Amino acid sequence: MGNQTDRVTAGMRPQLNKTLENALSRRIAKEFPRIGGPRICSLTAVDRYLGQFDRVRHCSQQGLSTIETARILNCSVRLVEAYRQLDQQFEGKED
Repeated sequence: MGNQTDRVTAGMRPQLNKTLENALSRRIAKEFPRIGGPRICSLTAVDRYLGQFDRVRHCSQQGLSTIETARILNCSVRLVEAYRQLDQQFEGKED
């Protein structure tokens, strides 16, 4: 019985993943219109964005400058600034 359940679950996984991707994309587009929408097309992309955001946040907490963070993470200064601004908004520190 366990193998049969696994087959059913495996068969439903692609549909479930697509449903989750669509729901997440709609939610991000609604709550964060500047970053949501058709540019976010997969959970992998969302995971990558959140991971980069977390790394930028960690570098900020360690006291690294924007330029140092961009060099370490191999991304643009503009992206680091955008993520830092989002972090400030989430922490309620927006000017």
